[in-house]
Amino acid sequence: MNNRYSNFLPSTNEYGDPLDYDTNDCRALRHLRSFDEQISSSSDITLIGFSKGCVVLNQILSELTSVRLKNSTDQLSSLISRFRKMIWLDGGHNNGQRAMIWPTDEKLLQTLSFYNIELELYVTPFQINSSNPYKRYHTEQYERLSKYLSSSTNTIVYKNQLFFSDESPSIDKHFELLNRF
Repeated sequence: MNNRYSNFLPSTNEYGDPLDYDTNDCRALRHLRSFDEQISSSSDITLIGFSKGCVVLNQILSELTSVRLKNSTDQLSSLISRFRKMIWLDGGHNNGQRAMIWPTDEKLLQTLSFYNIELELYVTPFQINSSNPYKRYHTEQYERLSKYLSSSTNTIVYKNQLFFSDESPSIDKHFELLNRF
């Protein structure tokens, strides 16, 4: 089986959908740290995922939550302290295993607040509000996340924007989002 995103995710199905978000070895954070060491950077970090690539953001957020809950301070601390923003651009995947598309678990969302990481969500009708029955789960998760963000208990700094709302779901508009956000 070909493991897409293998530097970040421990296991995916043949379509690149995550089977789970395993946090045992902080694979994604360690991979990012390796990149960071190669470029010798000390600047703020913004993480961006587009479409299926948002599974990497989900993995990173899961690992950040694990680090936070374990109160772990190791070599990843200096990297994590520079994370400023995470941007989900029309998140989605084939979803055969019904694995997370949008971070809706409260523990994950509390991690964003704990580390003062801003959240930005940019979506199109292609991934949400689509008549495609496979996208129903995308829409449900997105609506749950949006509801949490607009609740009075939310302390996350965020943006949440729907593009092309007056247009039919389209793969063209899905990719056009990359020019608009």
